[in-house]
Amino acid sequence: MAKNKSGRSEKKTDFWGNKYTQYYDKSGNKSGKSEQKTSWSGKKYNQHYDREGKKSRWNEQKESFFGKKYTQHYNKDNKKTGWSEKVGRTFRNDYRQYYDNNNEKSARSENKKDFWGRNYTQYYDKDGNETYQKANKGGFFSNGFKQYSKSENGSSNSKSSYSAGGGYDSSSSSRFGGFVILIIGVGVIIGLVVVGSSIFNGIKQFTQQAYNQPKTYNNNSKINIYHGTIGKKYNIEVSVSQNGNDLSGTYFYTKYKIPIQLKGQISGNRVTIYGYENNNLVDTFHGEIKANHEIIGDYRRQKDQKMMPFKLKFIKFTY
Repeated sequence: MAKNKSGRSEKKTDFWGNKYTQYYDKSGNKSGKSEQKTSWSGKKYNQHYDREGKKSRWNEQKESFFGKKYTQHYNKDNKKTGWSEKVGRTFRNDYRQYYDNNNEKSARSENKKDFWGRNYTQYYDKDGNETYQKANKGGFFSNGFKQYSKSENGSSNSKSSYSAGGGYDSSSSSRFGGFVILIIGVGVIIGLVVVGSSIFNGIKQFTQQAYNQPKTYNNNSKINIYHGTIGKKYNIEVSVSQNGNDLSGTYFYTKYKIPIQLKGQISGNRVTIYGYENNNLVDTFHGEIKANHEIIGDYRRQKDQKMMPFKLKFIKFTY
């Protein structure tokens, strides 16, 4: 079967230090994301979003009355769409079986190794036909990611073997030649890595720490300080901290110095923050976190629904 790249996914960390998985289509455009969250009752679940950031589906780990562990899947309306479980086999790889709402088998997946010993996950439809693969990719000097490849029906007598992310090997001679080249290449790479890895890792660690410094306050003891403007004439100072996806803090107009309570949420690089006075909603900030750690967006005043642009510049964090 031929394999065509259909997309990829990559582990990432947002501005506030939250980890999530970003999904891309075959053209490299963002197609959605997922993140692990915790409900108000303390249960962990995986939330999926579409390319517009809207909730699309989610799943959670559950246990039946008899102690059997399984994963329950839901759609965006919290309706059950099916479930899956891990199935063990003697002398063969375990696999994950997927079921629909009628408890009929709908698909399965199995962890396998290609000709070169690289791990990948093969997915099958309910009839056992290959549908797509998921393989770990990424070089020494780049972030790792998962490559998704679609399967297309090929000749039934084909003797080709699929190498996850590496195409097909159609003959033993090509495999041997590729193996020799691989050994030589690995030797060269090891030599380069031994010489340069410590220097590179030191530089990479330093630059990441410098770039990510404003992200390091992802706990209740650290408060982020911003200075900014609403419209062209209102100067403000903002203090905000994060707990999970929830934001809280205060802000005040520098002219009046009267604190206004803030509560809000963050999703990816988008933030929504509400201002309260005496528990009454007075204004709303809808913003986006930029690469330079600025937050830019629209401000809405509650009493007259007047909208103005706002801009916040990160100054420092404090305790």
